Amino acid sequence: MVLLGLRGTGKTALLNEIGRRAGEHPFLVSTIEAAAGATLAALLYPPMQRVLRSLAAIGSAKTLAQEALGALQRFAAFFHIDAAGAGISVEPPQGAADSDKLECDLPELFAVIGRAARAAQKGWLLLLDEMQCLKKEDFSALLAALHHVNQLELPVMFVGAGLPPEVKLTGNAKSSAERLFHFP
Repeated sequence: MVLLGLRGTGKTALLNEIGRRAGEHPFLVSTIEAAAGATLAALLYPPMQRVLRSLAAIGSAKTLAQEALGALQRFAAFFHIDAAGAGISVEPPQGAADSDKLECDLPELFAVIGRAARAAQKGWLLLLDEMQCLKKEDFSALLAALHHVNQLELPVMFVGAGLPPEVKLTGNAKSSAERLFHFP
């Protein structure tokens, strides 16, 4: 779902309430806010790491979550993400999410997170505020990832919020993307 509205109309308040209610159920909730100049890879790394660490503590998901953490490490290295104040400069082992192309790697990461969440009998809800600040390439990669987990029927949900022109950006980024969302 993508919440659309002018500034000050309550989109962020709705995102927060959706996150609060999802947290009352077996969902791991991640909230991020896009900012001009920030890359989607850098924005997503910390919440994906937290979700995977939580899932790794659950016996039924431990192996899948640990494999996903390896994929996330490769992702961080390829996208030069500063992890915990120290840039990752080692050459990671090959595997999932290592193509150095966000539109290819993000769907793989979302899928491994979704598989681990399903094994733990949980879901992952990603809340993204200020979607209009995303670069077109980042937005396209996010749409590809959401489409991929939707096709695989994995327990990954997304609610974004942005200004009304976001509907146009959605269609421009991926022609099939408008079918993925409700736009209240």
